Amino acid sequence: MANITFQDQVVFHARAEKIFAEEYALLKPLMPWADIQHIGSTSIPGATTKGDIDIVVRVLKEDFLKTRDILKGIYETHQLDNWSETFASFKDDNRALPLGIQLTIMDCEDDVFVTFRDILRSSPEMLSEYNALKISCQNQDTEIYLAKKAEFFEQLIQSKKLTSSSS
Repeated sequence: MANITFQDQVVFHARAEKIFAEEYALLKPLMPWADIQHIGSTSIPGATTKGDIDIVVRVLKEDFLKTRDILKGIYETHQLDNWSETFASFKDDNRALPLGIQLTIMDCEDDVFVTFRDILRSSPEMLSEYNALKISCQNQDTEIYLAKKAEFFEQLIQSKKLTSSSS
């Protein structure tokens, strides 16, 4: 895999917001039942990003298969090895920024993207830690970054479980 580079989110903000607005306008009429949100680092002020845009499409369980089929008709399927009964991903590398679409069932184990975004938006400490992780991976193989990112978010999940169980 190629080496990864990062920049401040502000570099991509205007393009990311424009792409999100375009995708939302495309998707919402096709799936009015879906909760469609801009997630990922381009949606977090002060974040370090590789310059792609991520969108999550959250649906009820009964709407998952029809939503997945609609998305399959628009985007390229992505990371099929990660697909499950509650998660699917898609991509389109032909936008002004590379685009990733994550489809999840609301309130299932895979429905973490909005929570992660909101934690990073509201916690300068967590955002700083996440940015430092990314900078430590600058110009390294993408696989190294993806492994460290997965570990970071797994630790975040565990800390949130501990926090919620002790409340």
